Amino acid sequence: MPYRDFAFVQPPGILILLSPVALLSRLLGTHEGFHVARIIGACVSALDASLLAWLVRRRGMLAMFVSGVGLALTPVAMFFSSEIRLEPYCFLFLLLGSLKVASSRTSPSPSTRAIVVAGVLFGLAASIEFWAFFAFLAMVLSLVPDSRRRALGFALGAGAGLIAPCLPFLLVAPRAFVTQVFLEQLHHPHLGGTLGRRLVEISGFAGTNVAPSGAEALCGFIALIAVGAVVVDHRKYRAIESYLLLSSILCLVGLLAAPAAYTDYGYFAAPFFFGVLGLIAARIGEHVVRLSRIVLHSSVIRRFVGTLGAIAGVAFVVGALSFDTTFYSIDLPLTGVNASAISSLSRAIPKGSCVIYDTVGMGLVADRFVTSDPECPALVDPYGESMAWGYQLGSPQSRAVAFWRTNLADATYLVVAVPIAESPEAVHQNPYQGMISWNESLLSWFKDHYRLQSCRPECVYRRVT
Repeated sequence: MPYRDFAFVQPPGILILLSPVALLSRLLGTHEGFHVARIIGACVSALDASLLAWLVRRRGMLAMFVSGVGLALTPVAMFFSSEIRLEPYCFLFLLLGSLKVASSRTSPSPSTRAIVVAGVLFGLAASIEFWAFFAFLAMVLSLVPDSRRRALGFALGAGAGLIAPCLPFLLVAPRAFVTQVFLEQLHHPHLGGTLGRRLVEISGFAGTNVAPSGAEALCGFIALIAVGAVVVDHRKYRAIESYLLLSSILCLVGLLAAPAAYTDYGYFAAPFFFGVLGLIAARIGEHVVRLSRIVLHSSVIRRFVGTLGAIAGVAFVVGALSFDTTFYSIDLPLTGVNASAISSLSRAIPKGSCVIYDTVGMGLVADRFVTSDPECPALVDPYGESMAWGYQLGSPQSRAVAFWRTNLADATYLVVAVPIAESPEAVHQNPYQGMISWNESLLSWFKDHYRLQSCRPECVYRRVT
């Protein structure tokens, strides 16, 4: 049971969503079930792009194309398309809720029932990742000018959607749930780097050969929001357009203010940015159409311009895909799917062995995660454990040291990204080794009981008797 039996520093929504895959893995095996979940995640990422395009459909095909294709081809979307991540599932519910608000065909004002259902969907999104709060706040602010009663109904629906999936876990382990889900998120150490680096990460192009500088990213965001504020239609369909703009602003501010920054955050902001970009493109397209009616009287000129536009569109898609490929290739060794690392683990570790990883995904992909040893510790998420123990900053707690000593004593292998340093001070200077609570005593015990077996490129240590 998460929170009670192992640390899980996120809301429980993703566990509930993927539990059918976990049941399926009882038949297929954990390794195969993991890949089934990855395929589902790729489908969800693709569905998000389609739903975003559908959300701006009233602005026309150009808005749909820019929003949907832009989200699908942004490099950070490629980063998510092959992994199991929270953001695509969170956005699935956010977009479904947004579409519920925009579902009325005859009026821009949806029914109260639709508003409450939309709130429930936003609450379910928050049960997967709390970053959904920014989108929730933006929707409330967008609904208030039309009807405070509907905004209240939306907020109550969101509360119900969040509490319902969380309540069973809260009742089972109240203290651990509150600590891991709320307090640990608020007490992140400052791991985000400079403002410029955060802006590049949020842009979604970090790691590519076309990544902007921090100043370029800042100018781009300011221009997008400023032009978007002018483009937003204040007469009809006000809620959705205002919602996309406000979500872009709130997400940008919230992600910049967060104590930690990761590449993942670029995906969370991307749908809102591309939604606003689609609205801008549609407004520009309206003026271009008016101008074209004046200029393009000749059928020859119309065919020429149409052909040129088609060629430019194909070139854009091919170029975007090539940039995505460079991003994926650069990121490949960092995301636990490096082919040489997988094959080396498969050779070095017999199937069914009891293994502890600092990056559990390596064991899942290499099919060396499931053990036949009933005494093997169930160490699900070492990074989550390190968060639960305060990120091992400074001298580790005695309980944390005892926790790792027990796990290492019961395991047969330890797999880490880099060789274990010679002293606790050197260990804590390396962010890749901060997941285990090393102190002088534990490090000395480890040197007496474990030997380095291979380091190609993952380092495999074997316990000796």
